[in-house]
Amino acid sequence: MLLLHQISILFFYSSPSSQCTSYLEVRFMLIDFDLYGVKSLQACVSRIRYIH
Repeated sequence: MLLLHQISILFFYSSPSSQCTSYLEVRFMLIDFDLYGVKSLQACVSRIRYIH
């Protein structure tokens, strides 16, 4: 799971638009991943596409 967290952080960090917003999204994603699990991760991935 730690590896998945790191990958998601890198993905957000590499996005050129709104680093601050991306950082907040990463925070929420980590929390959601711990609370809900993989289902939340998929939802966050769709949000990443929406941001782009």
